Parts: sequence; structure tokens; C-alpha cells
Amino acid sequence: MPLPMSQATDMNQLLGVKVEEGRNVTREFIGMEDVEGKQCAHYKVTITTTLANGTQSTGGHHEWFYEPLNTFIRWQPLGYGNAWILRNISQGAQPANLFEIPRDYNAMNIPAGGFMEMLQQSSGRSQSEVQQGVNDANRDAKQETDKLNEIRNNPNQTEQQKIQEALKMLEGIK
Repeated sequence: MPLPMSQATDMNQLLGVKVEEGRNVTREFIGMEDVEGKQCAHYKVTITTTLANGTQSTGGHHEWFYEPLNTFIRWQPLGYGNAWILRNISQGAQPANLFEIPRDYNAMNIPAGGFMEMLQQSSGRSQSEVQQGVNDANRDAKQETDKLNEIRNNPNQTEQQKIQEALKMLEGIK
């Protein structure tokens, strides 16, 4: 599925519906570090997204950027998650067949209206019906997130009690 970088990096264009109101990305230089024998600039990247429903989401990652290749050598999410480390890097031309679509695959383009338009086409529903479904799902997800935050911030429970209550709540989520 070929995807223009402009569409891949813009959540609203990718989905075909306004889910993000705005996004702020900051890069904080931590220092120079050796990664896999390469001197890399270590950055902490923080991404704050304001969603269309007014809520904010903050996340980010650490990246160890290697200037001669203009890419990161190591990438690790903030909080939980595994690091990605690029190893055995060799520069040079790549074989042309690396970029060929295998014969048994069918190429498919994402329409200009993004995944929302794809959903409309495949479901036969109108844009307003699909949009209402997305809005309902977003509302439900926000309610469940709010409940989990209430559990997490309850000062009258032990960590084990909070975990048990959260797991009980999650059992009923579809």
C-alpha cells in the first residue's frame, strides 16, 4: 500500500477525519553517547497532541541520532516498551528487487479521504454513519480511560487493589 509521507505523518489525513486539533513536538538534547560504535546525539522527544474532543495526550521517545547516516541508531519509547537498535548497517545501493511488490500481492492505494473513505466504501455506510461510529468509540474510550485514571489516583487503595479493580473493569470492555 503506497502511502505519501504527507498523509502518513498527518493523523487527520491518514484517517480522513479530524481526530487531532494540534500537535507539539519538542526535542531535548541529552548528550553525545556511543551506540553500536557510533557517536550519536541522544535526544528526548516529547509529543503533546490535542485531540478534536479537547483532551490532551502526551508521549514520546528517546532517540540516538547518527548524523552521518541522517537517522537514529537507537529508539526507545518513554515509559514502557522495547528499544529498537539498528545493527550491521552497511551503506550502498540496494538491489532493485527489494522494492518490487511480490507477484501474489495486490497493490492498493489509500483514497484521498483516508481510512474513513475506505470504511465507507467497504461498509456501504454514509460518512455521517461512519463518523458517528468513530465518535461513539472515542467517547467510550475516553470514559474507560477516565475510569482507569480514577482507579489509578485513588489514595485509599493499595497498588494491588488498584490492579485488581482495573482488571475487573477491563473484563467488560469490548
